[in-house]
Amino acid sequence: MRRRETSPSVVPVLGLPLFARDIPAAVDLVVQGCLQATSESPRCISATGAHGLVHAQEDPAFRELLESFYLNLPDGKPAVWIGRWKGAHAMQRCYGPDFFAAVMEATASLPVRHFFCGGKEGVADRLREAVAEKFGNRNVVGTHCPPFRPLTDDEFAALGAEIDAVGAHVVWIGISTPKQERFAADLARHTQA
Repeated sequence: MRRRETSPSVVPVLGLPLFARDIPAAVDLVVQGCLQATSESPRCISATGAHGLVHAQEDPAFRELLESFYLNLPDGKPAVWIGRWKGAHAMQRCYGPDFFAAVMEATASLPVRHFFCGGKEGVADRLREAVAEKFGNRNVVGTHCPPFRPLTDDEFAALGAEIDAVGAHVVWIGISTPKQERFAADLARHTQA
């Protein structure tokens, strides 16, 4: 796979392009991308920790998948240390839950719609309630709890149609690495979010 678009500032860590900035810069990219509709196709983003980096070394297909993503956030400190050692002095840890919270807060009063995908039945709905309570963000327009097995192409197409029908800009997937990255790439073929 090739990268869909030119990515923002990155630094190679174990051969993978990791975002060389901080959470506020990543949030700004997401928000501006949603508000300006600057992309013709979905932009996949991964919070890539040590587990993902190591898995990418052992699994060439997973490595290629991460290389195709618009943004790989450095989810762990060791990746940041390597990035800084390579000259990316503005690089900071972009811990997935902190990034999520920052995006939820930043988009609470903006016309940016979110869709939550993952967890057991009811988990995504509880997260929607928590986001509304904690951040005042009532822009979560849908949730989906996928089965604990790979989805068929028809199931991905149906989920993509559901996401597009509610006008989601951002789809959050929480099913653990490396499954969530593969899920995101498969889903991206079926949605404009």
